[in-house]
Amino acid sequence: KQWYQRRVRGGNGVLPRHIRAYVAILASARHNCLYTVNLFEREFLCFGGNPDWLNGLNQAPLRFERLNKVNNILCHTAWKISHDDIQDLLTGPDHWTWSADIVYSHNSEE
Repeated sequence: KQWYQRRVRGGNGVLPRHIRAYVAILASARHNCLYTVNLFEREFLCFGGNPDWLNGLNQAPLRFERLNKVNNILCHTAWKISHDDIQDLLTGPDHWTWSADIVYSHNSEE
């Protein structure tokens, strides 16, 4: 619960709260955890997220589809992650930035 309070609901992180909630939806959905998917969907909308994004990943910006691909690999076959997979996140239209987005999302708790 403390992690949730600090990482998703609280703080003035680099990622806006609705983006943090959407990433949490993707992670929860990957593990078929409907309780947390529903929780984070409510948070996403509460923080001003676009309700269309909840109609499918194809309704969200392309960067989330790319993140979801890497998340799937890391969740199930982490040893198969490649340089190209990470490169896809960091290049092209609507890409993630290394310092602001990726590092913050995986920063250890202190």
